[in-house]
Amino acid sequence: MSLIVAILIFLFAMSCVNVLLHDRQPVCNQLYKVAFFVTAFLFAIKYYYGADISFYVPMYDSLPTPWGILQGEVSKPMFEIGYAFFCSVLKWLGISYWGMTAVVTCVYFYAVYQLFKWIPSYKTVALFALVLLDYNLIFATFRQCMSVSLLILLVLAYSNKQYIKVLLYSVLMILMHKSGFVFALFILLLFAPLRFTQRYYWACLLAFVVFFIFPIQQLFVDILSYLPLNKKMQVSLAYHVLNTHKIQTVMIVYFGFLLMLCVYGIRLKEMKPIRTLLAFSSLLIVLFYEHHLVLWRLRSYFLPFAIVYVFYVCHYINHTDKVAILTRFKQISAKFPMQVMCVVFFLFSVAQMVSIYRLHKNSESRIFESSTVFQLLYRPKKDIVKDRMERAAYYWTNENKKYLK
Repeated sequence: MSLIVAILIFLFAMSCVNVLLHDRQPVCNQLYKVAFFVTAFLFAIKYYYGADISFYVPMYDSLPTPWGILQGEVSKPMFEIGYAFFCSVLKWLGISYWGMTAVVTCVYFYAVYQLFKWIPSYKTVALFALVLLDYNLIFATFRQCMSVSLLILLVLAYSNKQYIKVLLYSVLMILMHKSGFVFALFILLLFAPLRFTQRYYWACLLAFVVFFIFPIQQLFVDILSYLPLNKKMQVSLAYHVLNTHKIQTVMIVYFGFLLMLCVYGIRLKEMKPIRTLLAFSSLLIVLFYEHHLVLWRLRSYFLPFAIVYVFYVCHYINHTDKVAILTRFKQISAKFPMQVMCVVFFLFSVAQMVSIYRLHKNSESRIFESSTVFQLLYRPKKDIVKDRMERAAYYWTNENKKYLK
């Protein structure tokens, strides 16, 4: 069994307990803390895990000192300068590659823990939803994981009117991963006098359905050809844009989320940045649903906030001072218990876990087999690293090409 599947099974069990004990909030709060700590711990102990180590490890090993990077002492192209400098500082401090991945994990879970304070109940279920839908971000994509963490901290800083931190986190987010540039537009919306009404979300939902029926792939190809981008970035964008899938299981999640935004609104002023981010994210869902690799990248930024929104609304669904509901849906909402949403989610999660289990079991490269730092107790580091790097190389040479076909 892979480490990812083990974590998902653990969170599934803890979430079931959370639902059964939902009326005992103090117990649920303690349950959430235990589940959160264990999850963060299991993610942190991963050791040379995933396919991306083919790129991350050689880059980390060849990094110059922080002063060398500032002086331009780079012999070959690196990742984004923010991530390169971050790794260089950790390496200069004597922290190993595994230590770097553990630091990234801790930063991400710290940001999520602070954000999930907005969720009044069923926090363990919310944590399970986040991990189920975005486990790859935490396990493998460290640059973007840092960028997403910085966006979360940015939104929290804005809510607390700490605008200097907002500026700092904005710059770091963009420097950490190129996808952060997309959410630089969201930052501008925070300070713009705009108000997104329910009509906006209905328009997004209608467009989502229309674009599902009529593909717009060629439109993105044409736009891409006119953008003044270097060859490397054009290849990367083409890889993400040209790989499309119309029928996806997650379509149900996207449609349901857009429908909730149409019907329910959060009145709390302190949550303005979350409302603005979700309005911006709704447009991204509409435009890039079919281009699953693009949306797969971008959704990591808004997924934690979408989860906060859903669980906040479901908890306060009958409190008109906290949640605004369209008149024609009020009677339905009054009879909508939180448990119904949990049952639907659990059915979806079981299907997803089975799919993930099969995917990992049938992997020829075996890159998903568990690998933790505790293996160093009985196996030399060089043997572990050699084995994991060979698996990653096999994945990129064989499995990834088969997947794209």
